[in-house]
Parts: sequence; structure tokens; C-alpha cells
Amino acid sequence: MNLKKPFILQMLIMIVMSLSIILDCKAQSVNETIKDYTQKCNYYWRVDLDSAIYFGHKAVNLANDNELQNDEAAKANMFLGVSFFYQGDYDTAITYIEKGLGISEEIESIWGQGFANNMLTILMRKKDDFEKSIDFGNKTIELRKITKDTFNLAGAHNNLASTYKAMGDYSKAIENLSISLNLHLKTNDTIGIIMGHGNIADLYLEMQYVDLAKEHIDKAIILSKDGTLESADNFLILGDIFHTNYNKPDTALALYKNALAIYANIGIDDGVAVANENIGSTLLDLHDYENALDHLRLAKNIYQDLDDISQIAHVDMSIGNYYQQTKNYDSATYYLDNALKLARKTNRSKVIRESLGLLYILNKEENKPSISLDYLEQFKNFSDSINTSTTYEKMASLEAKYKTAEKENTIIQMKYKEAQNEWKQKLLSIVIVSILILVFIIAIAIFIKRKKEIEIAKQKQQLLISQKKLAETEIEKQKLVQVEMANDIEHKTKQLSSHALHMMQKSKMLQEVKENLDESIKNANSENKQDLRKISRLIDQNLKTEKEWELFKMYFEQVNNNFYSKLKERNPDLSQTDIRMCSLIKLGLNLKETASVLNVAPNTVKNARYRVKQKLGLGADDALSEFIEGL
Repeated sequence: MNLKKPFILQMLIMIVMSLSIILDCKAQSVNETIKDYTQKCNYYWRVDLDSAIYFGHKAVNLANDNELQNDEAAKANMFLGVSFFYQGDYDTAITYIEKGLGISEEIESIWGQGFANNMLTILMRKKDDFEKSIDFGNKTIELRKITKDTFNLAGAHNNLASTYKAMGDYSKAIENLSISLNLHLKTNDTIGIIMGHGNIADLYLEMQYVDLAKEHIDKAIILSKDGTLESADNFLILGDIFHTNYNKPDTALALYKNALAIYANIGIDDGVAVANENIGSTLLDLHDYENALDHLRLAKNIYQDLDDISQIAHVDMSIGNYYQQTKNYDSATYYLDNALKLARKTNRSKVIRESLGLLYILNKEENKPSISLDYLEQFKNFSDSINTSTTYEKMASLEAKYKTAEKENTIIQMKYKEAQNEWKQKLLSIVIVSILILVFIIAIAIFIKRKKEIEIAKQKQQLLISQKKLAETEIEKQKLVQVEMANDIEHKTKQLSSHALHMMQKSKMLQEVKENLDESIKNANSENKQDLRKISRLIDQNLKTEKEWELFKMYFEQVNNNFYSKLKERNPDLSQTDIRMCSLIKLGLNLKETASVLNVAPNTVKNARYRVKQKLGLGADDALSEFIEGL
């Protein structure tokens, strides 16, 4: 009995290890196949979208068949979604990218979440759902910050800026574009810097800030103006962006001319030809027909020297388009026919399709319905053939190319399956025990995980309670501060009113004393008159003292911050009497009360108020008291 126990234990360990190896090998094989399909899907984004969708579906189906929830499954769904995005099927794209996002969130893949959120930012903008687009854009930025991915963080800010621009929120658009540009500057990414300046320039052009736009586009040009082949290529790329994407032919023309100068200087003939052709096409859009033809002919001459038939076909199509626009139908027919002939010879499908379309329009303008319809039929048939037979041929070629690899994968999977069946037949009982042990371990793991989740939830609840208490305490503090401020203002207001009342009572009393004194002076003898007049002058001086007003001004400014400075802003020429008049109005004194404080007649106060109203630029219907209250 003692010998059998170690033997059974060793067998159990061997079975568990064997099962683990078999499952790992199978999973690794499936993951590698999905990865291969996904890479092909990515490659064909730029070549053939139908092929991209084909391989994307294969990757997704394989992941679904094996019920995988890992990085490769998430990437397969998201890359298929991108394929549909490039094809213009936004709803289907959203479906697959959201599925990839769900997997990425489940497995806590920061990269996958960042990629999906970034694509959803673009898709929601395309669907005009700006609120969701902004939400996804902000999530992308936070995720890029976590991974410290500066390059893609710059792209995320640029992407979010595009949404704000579409919404017309230029301030937030320029804010995000500036952040994006600074990140490109930080990583010294020249192309990113050039694109950043270009995007900012485009936004400023839309806002009609021409000088600012020119400042940024000049920076983009200066960065590429180092006389190298790379800088010339960058000018061509940037020119294409402004010509095709931004519809800014004037800016594109300047960039093409810079590229032409560099190509000519370093002797790159094909670059000179491409630059001249781009310049000619741009001038054609600007209706500068004479100069457009000169550049197109120069490009054709260089292509002929280089014996580049495919490019000759393309430039002949542009020359034919020139003659068509200038109504020289015979020359247009000659060049378009020649372009079609050379394009068919070199299998340039784009030139074939566009030449057939231009010939259809040309013959329609010449009122040749039968010939026009014939070209239209050829155009339709050619377009259909491009979308059907060509695609199928590519698919077949790709299948043949990877057929051997698929067969090898199938053979490996069959061998693994046979090995699994063999182990099941020989050691079924041990496998059952292993499964039970595995289930037990999983159950324990789930129990521990749930217990931990409950503890975390309790901690979060306690944290929320603490935060709530802190918030309540802070609110109480704010209320006490507000009460103290209100009491202080009330106290100062009472002081101000008391001081004004004191001034009024003092002025009234002195005025009455002076009136009685003046009567006494009239009836006094000559010996007493001089002394009485001195007393009268003393009373006058006391009535005009500035000390009371300075104290009043101090109290008044404590209650009414910046009142005097606001009056001076309205009219710097206001006199001290005008300012005092406004202060008493602010205090709510009527004509008689004001007259008493100022020691003048009520009519004088009325006239003074009218003059103040004029100095403040108020209309006849405007109330001076309402204006003063509003300061």
C-alpha cells in the first residue's frame, strides 16, 4: 500500500502537466494564427479594403470559435472595425470596436482600451454625436497618460481638437492642438510638428485669423526647409493635405513650389516631374490655365525622358482635363484617348476609370449621345470589374500564398487532438480527479476574490462617508464665514449711516446758529459786529471742513468696494462735489437730506444731480439713482 501512493501521486502530476502543455500549445497555436490574420488585415488597410475585411473576419471568427477573451481577440475585433471605418460603414465599425473595447476592459488591457476609445472618438464625430466623441476622446487622453505614450497622446489631443472644431468650439480646439504640438516638440517628431502647425493654421484660417494662420504655416515650411530629399517629400505630403483634404489650393501651391526648388537643386528628376504635375493640377483648380499647361507639359517631357509610361498616362489625363475645361474638345479627346490607351497598357486602373469618366462628360458636352453613352457603359463595366473580379483574384492569390501555412496548422491541431483522445482513453479517471481538483482551486480563488471585493467595497463606503463628513464640515465653515461677512457689512453700513446722519444734524444745527447769528449782526452795535462776524466765519469754515468727508469716504469704501474707481472709469473728470453727490445717492438720501449734508439749497442739489447725469453719459430716460445702485 505504501508503494502505490507515491506512484498514483506521480501519475496525477504527470497527467496535470501533460494536459497543461497540450492546452497551452493549442492556445498558442490559435493565438499565432489570429495574430497572423490580424497583421494581414492591418497591411491591407492601405492596399485593398475587401482583403482587409476578409482577413479581419477570419481572425474574429477563429477567436469566437475558441471563445478567446485575450489581447489577440480584442485586436482582431478592433482591426476589423477599422477596416469597416475606412470603407465608410461606420455602424458596423462601431459594433466591432465596441466589442474589442469590452474584451480590453475585461482583461484590463490599457493599450486596447486606448486604441478603441480613440477610434470611437473619430466614429462618433463622423456620426455627429459630439457629446460621445468628446467623452471617448477624454478617456483616450487619460489612458495614453497612464501608458506615458507621448506620441499617441499627441494624436489623441489632435483627434479631440477635430471634434471641438466640428462643433465650432474653437477655443477648446486650439487648446488641444497646442497641447498636441507641444508633445510633438517634446519628442522632436518633425512630421508631427509640421502637421501640428498645419492643423493650427487651418483652424486659424477657418476663424479668419489670417496672420496667425500664416505664422504657423511658415513655421511648418521652415522646419522642412533644410534642402534634403526628405524635406522635399514632406512639402509634397503637406501640399497634398492642403490641396485634397483641406481644399486650400493656394497653400498647397506654395508647398509644391518649395518642393520643386529642392528637387531641382539636388537633381531628383522624378521629384521635379511630380512637383510640376502637382503644381499644374493645382493651377488648373485655380483656373490659371496658361501656367497650368506649362507645368503639365514640363512634367510630361521629364516622364518621357525617364520612359515612365504610367506617369505619362496620368499627366496626359490632366492635360486632357485642361483642354476640356478650356472647351478645346479635339485636343481634349486626343490626350484623354492617349491616357486611356497608356493606362490600359500599364494597368493603371485609376487613370482608366477617370479617363473613361472624363470622356463620357466630354462627349456629352459635345452633344454626342451615342459615344457618350458608350463611354459611360465602359466606365460602369470597368468599375464593376474592379470591385468584383480583381478582388476575387487577389483573394485567390492570397489564399494560395498562405495555403501551406494553413495546412501545417491543421496537421498540428489534428495531432494535438489525437494526443488528447489517447490520454482520455487511458487515464480518464485521473483526468476526472484533476478536473475536480481544478474546480476546487477555482472555487477557492473565486471565494477569495469575492471576499476581497466585499472588503474593498466596505473600504470605499467608509471613504465616501468620510468624504461626505468633510464636505459637510467645509460647508458649515463657509456658512459661518458668510454670516461673519454679512454682520461686518451690516455693522459698517450702520456706521456709515450714523456718520452721514451726524454730518446732516451738525450741518443743520450750525446752519441754524449761523442764521440766528446773522440776524444778531444786523441788530448789533458797531463794537460787537466785528466779533460776531468772526464767529460767523468760524461757523462757515466748520461747515466746509474736509475731515468729516474723509472719515465718511473711509466708511463708504469699506461697504462699497471700488465704487469711486468705477465712477472715475466712467468719467475721469468728475469733481469731488460730483463724487460726494453720487455717494449720498448710493446711501439713499433724498434731495432735502442731501442738501442738508452738503449745506446747499435743494434746487442746487437737483441741478448738481442733472450735471452728474450728463457727465456720466446717461440719457434723458435713464435714472441716475438706478445707475448708481448698479455700480
